[in-house]
Amino acid sequence: HPSDALAALIAVAETDGRTLGDLILAAVASYQVQVMLADQVPFNKAGYDQPVGGALAVGIGVAHLMGLDAETFGRGITMIAVSQVPLHETRIGMVSSWKSVAAPLAASNAITCMLLAQRGFSGPGAAFDGVNGLWAQTVGSNPEISLAEQAWCAGRTSLKRWPVRDSCQIGVLAALDVHAQVSESKRIAKIE
Repeated sequence: HPSDALAALIAVAETDGRTLGDLILAAVASYQVQVMLADQVPFNKAGYDQPVGGALAVGIGVAHLMGLDAETFGRGITMIAVSQVPLHETRIGMVSSWKSVAAPLAASNAITCMLLAQRGFSGPGAAFDGVNGLWAQTVGSNPEISLAEQAWCAGRTSLKRWPVRDSCQIGVLAALDVHAQVSESKRIAKIE
């Protein structure tokens, strides 16, 4: 869900008076990171929800928009890593209202962490690869992440026409087709 970052990035760009070019670059960086993590780090399989990677991706874009140097960015991204580890249970079974705010709250947390870093807060030193770091706690070991293999990722993402999981888009289309063919709901006697 790389587009989950866009509202946060727009808010930061507007607040910090950044240009459209800055916003586009931040969005591209955020998309690249989100897709790279989704491709190479099995958070969902390990039981964690997609905002784990989403918050990190937002952090990349926000750091660019805020003009943070590498040291400040490092402090902010480590705070995101240790504070944003949502569970995949959010998307299992009966979907609750929480699902609709999980990604926006992760994005808000990413902004907060970068603001704290900008003000001098420090994050844990081994937030990613420590014994109790993000990788050990979520996927069991440090993943082999290859930046070299990543082409333009936004071209591999898709837009959803209906507010349901991507694999369910066809079901919505089928239901709409059936609805169009049945002129009156009274003609349906029973649905099994």
